[in-house]
Amino acid sequence: MKDMEIALHLKDISFSYNIKKSSMAKKKPGLVSALTFAYKKASPHRQSESRRAESLQAETEQTFSLLAETEKADSQLEKSEKAEEQETRFHLADSQQIASQTIEKLSLDVEKGSFTTLLGPSGCGKTTLLRLISGFLEPEEGQINLFGINQTGIAPDKRKIGMVFQDYALFPHMTVKQNIQFGLKIKKDRNCGEKTLEIARILDLENLLNRYPAELSGGQQQRVALARALVLKPQILLMDEPLSSLDTKLRERVRDELKAIQQTLKITTVYVTHDQEEALSLSDKIAIMNQGKILQYGGPRDLYFKPKDDFSADFIGKANFIKLDGESYIIRPEWFELNKSGKKGEIEGIVQSVSFLGDRTRFIIKSQNQALIAADLKTLDSNSLEAGSPVSLSINHKWKK
Repeated sequence: MKDMEIALHLKDISFSYNIKKSSMAKKKPGLVSALTFAYKKASPHRQSESRRAESLQAETEQTFSLLAETEKADSQLEKSEKAEEQETRFHLADSQQIASQTIEKLSLDVEKGSFTTLLGPSGCGKTTLLRLISGFLEPEEGQINLFGINQTGIAPDKRKIGMVFQDYALFPHMTVKQNIQFGLKIKKDRNCGEKTLEIARILDLENLLNRYPAELSGGQQQRVALARALVLKPQILLMDEPLSSLDTKLRERVRDELKAIQQTLKITTVYVTHDQEEALSLSDKIAIMNQGKILQYGGPRDLYFKPKDDFSADFIGKANFIKLDGESYIIRPEWFELNKSGKKGEIEGIVQSVSFLGDRTRFIIKSQNQALIAADLKTLDSNSLEAGSPVSLSINHKWKK
């Protein structure tokens, strides 16, 4: 049996949040200060009765004016706090609603040293699950085990986990070196400088240490965020869609770099994305999630060629759901081939639309039973086809549902 770094066995997860108003607002410090001022001002000494009366009247008016202003300020503060509280309640209630809807009776084991991706559409529970692993959220039932130890009640900073956020969260006023060293200095690590140079060398940041984040490209910022997480020597690395803000070409290059770094360091990694290509190219294992459930968990090839259900089939790549001889099959567009035999093909139809994709061209075909089928054919073989053309297809591979 392979070593397990992470094991999650959770029942339905919901979250309870208790938001308390600031005690300062209840005490109204401004009002207390004004009353104290009034008391002191209303007790002058060594003054004549008339002067004392005039002074007291003037100062009382001043005090009430001050009280009115203070009450107004306190009212605005209270309104602001209520608005902030409502906003906070909205976000937390929203999180609570999402959590209760998205994480249901989930069980997942992650192998030591593996690269595991949580893949699914927005709102399916990927980031919620990542927060549960990191300790930013706690399940009401079930447990999360890291390194064989139940993590219930253990704070995030005690879990030996590194985190790379979607927006990188770099400190703009700090240099690359200072950003990387931040965690080490918090821990008062005596080998701070040495460790910084070591991780900078691994991630090719040695010549960028004195630059600020604004002076870096998106790929360089991503490497700095990764370095800041890895320099602390975490046993698990969590990454929440770290490539989503990069353009396509840069994303591909950084993706390759990320995979190489993970394989070099052999660090257990849990990665969140909704990008199927990222998941397929990076992962040892993929968990396809939808509505809080893991629908399928396995290697990229198994998920692609042997999907367990329609959602998994259509979320990783494009899928056609076709009935042949009374049986239901999943057939991907690239599993078709132009039938040149002169005999009747397995699929006969009329081309509805054409999309040029480079070495392949995607055809949307209306079959004889009126179903629309997507077929990706080699461009050089299918140049003569256009909208309205009859087409005959053979099938190279199919997966029985």
